[in-house]
Amino acid sequence: MENELEYEQDYGLAVKNGLIVGAIFGVFAILLYVIQESLLANGMLGIVLILVNLIVLGILGVRYRKAVGGYLLFGDAYKAIFVMVLVCILVSTVFQILLHQVIDPSLGERLTQIGVENAEAMMRRFGAPEDQIQEGLQAAREQDNYSIGAQLMGVLYVGVIGNAVITLILAAIAKKKPEEEY
Repeated sequence: MENELEYEQDYGLAVKNGLIVGAIFGVFAILLYVIQESLLANGMLGIVLILVNLIVLGILGVRYRKAVGGYLLFGDAYKAIFVMVLVCILVSTVFQILLHQVIDPSLGERLTQIGVENAEAMMRRFGAPEDQIQEGLQAAREQDNYSIGAQLMGVLYVGVIGNAVITLILAAIAKKKPEEEY
């Protein structure tokens, strides 16, 4: 019974960390929008932000282990980090929905256009045939990435399915068995 209470409190810490990280990334997205909205469509910046997010979540996973007594089995680490990642993604998605649906409803169209232009430049650099370029650009124009439904599907695919593997890696980093179990 005592362990159950500890885990409720521990998952509370995971939720808290997820809320904080998600809010930071959400506010950062809004700052990018204010500074220069085209940064939101920058693929390299997106990759850097994903790497920063992974590093931050890895650090928080280790801190979580220390907060629960210094030892954490892999399964418990996985559950706690998965909760942290899922909450982080949900919170940052709420910020994205606010940005795209409330603050600037036409932002998605502009970001789609920037993405189409970037894709065209990349395809031309790689020497793609004109018919393939036009076909790819038409598909990119028709893709709706910024509606509420598309963003919520992103939470499902990226947040739940995609991060299951990443959470495995982070849990392996955060786990630490007590000395007597070695």
